[in-house]
Amino acid sequence: MFFCSMDLNREIFDRMLLLIGSVGIVISIFFGVFLLVKKNTYSKANIFLSFYLIVFSLRMTKSLFYSYYDVNIIVHNVFLGSLLFVGPSLWFYSLHLEKYSIKKVKYLIHYTPFIAVACFSWLIPYTGRSYFYLGLFAHGLIYCAIMFFALFGKEKKLPEKDNIREINIRKWLFLLIGTTAAMFFNSILIFFEIVHFFPTSSFLFSLSILLLSFYALNHLWIFKSEKVKYSTSNLSIHEVNQYHEKLKRIIEKDQIYLDTELTLTKLSKLVGVSSKQLSQIINQTQNINYSRYIANYRVEEAKRLLENPDYNHYKISAIAYESGFNSISSFNNAFKKITNTTAIKFRESIP
Repeated sequence: MFFCSMDLNREIFDRMLLLIGSVGIVISIFFGVFLLVKKNTYSKANIFLSFYLIVFSLRMTKSLFYSYYDVNIIVHNVFLGSLLFVGPSLWFYSLHLEKYSIKKVKYLIHYTPFIAVACFSWLIPYTGRSYFYLGLFAHGLIYCAIMFFALFGKEKKLPEKDNIREINIRKWLFLLIGTTAAMFFNSILIFFEIVHFFPTSSFLFSLSILLLSFYALNHLWIFKSEKVKYSTSNLSIHEVNQYHEKLKRIIEKDQIYLDTELTLTKLSKLVGVSSKQLSQIINQTQNINYSRYIANYRVEEAKRLLENPDYNHYKISAIAYESGFNSISSFNNAFKKITNTTAIKFRESIP
């Protein structure tokens, strides 16, 4: 009677784990299909996210039902090899989301391992704890590590006034990469029998999908094509950020903002882009126009001079010209707009 009760409890427990894992699988497949069929959210990035979600969920489907039903060795190896599809799909999703241009040959290169396993799955022997499995898990972790360090490097270089969209996109990618890495790492722990497949995999997968879905529902704009002001521009976001870094070096190193005759055209030639492109670069990275961008530097210079005792005898108009402004009226307007006070009051407030 006691053993019958134990068997019954074990069966109920197994069925609960199957249900929990199935919840994550259903949500993941629905999420992936939704991104493919929803017209107003269609983009290259979403295609690769769909691949990621659907393939990962199918892989988990095989794992969950493998304990209850016999699976053909070829089908087993193809589903297992689908893990080689996850890393590249996530990689291409992140690149397209950040508007990188990708050559078609790169798709073939990154998906070749999966294609090879799918084509020769019948040659891969099933030997229980094969190190072939470990290679699949390591493959996914390597992609996650590369993406994580790439994002971490960009995060440290973000300007203080970086636009909200870019910041939230990176948060989403950190969450997506983090949950994926956790699932691959968990698979490695299972391989070395540190943790048991049940319940860790089913719980972790469902928890990850629920977490991603919750974040996605609160940030649906991530999956929509951004209607940007410069939609016809041939500059990618990556190029915009690169040129902005060059612009900052020129501005801060040479202090070119002190030139009272500085114009958008003159500055654009130094950066190596057209005046229209420079306007785009400033607007997209700082969310301000050229005039405000230069005024910010000039006002900071004026504040530095006003705080310097060596310039105490300088009139406000002289400080304005020393800071790069070509008229006292433009100086006063810019100073008040940026600091919410006048230059005179600012000087008086200095101890």
